[in-house]
Amino acid sequence: MARLTGILLVAAAAAGYAYFGFAALDERLKELRKMMRALIYISSGVGCMQPLESIFLHLSKTEGSIFDVFSADKSAEEIWRECVDKTALNTAEKNMFYPLGGCLGGADKTAQLKTIEMILKNAEVTERELEREIKKYLSADMKLRLTMGIMVIILFI
Repeated sequence: MARLTGILLVAAAAAGYAYFGFAALDERLKELRKMMRALIYISSGVGCMQPLESIFLHLSKTEGSIFDVFSADKSAEEIWRECVDKTALNTAEKNMFYPLGGCLGGADKTAQLKTIEMILKNAEVTERELEREIKKYLSADMKLRLTMGIMVIILFI
């Protein structure tokens, strides 16, 4: 009976670790991809000289409520910071997106586009890292399942 209880406790702890770790990484990856799509749309809007209000209105409809923060009494930097802060990204990933707020809505279209390009390159690297971490969790999950199967077989021997 003690062996069964021990096996169940170990199995529950390992399954919880794998599930919640994978879920958190998966959520971060989805948010990162959402922000990357938003940057691509913002770059096309900046290139066409669209007003920020219409850009954020479109983003709030297509990418979700994190972009539903536009207000005429806020600066572009404040609006962008609010959008980034609403995501499930970690601090380092959020810091990667913050520089755009400083030049967003300014007259220098080239600086805005270069900043977006730099952020997208960094985001692609981060995306690959997150995908590798997710593969590690999936690999650990498979090993955990095999171990649990062996434990159950040992239990019944």
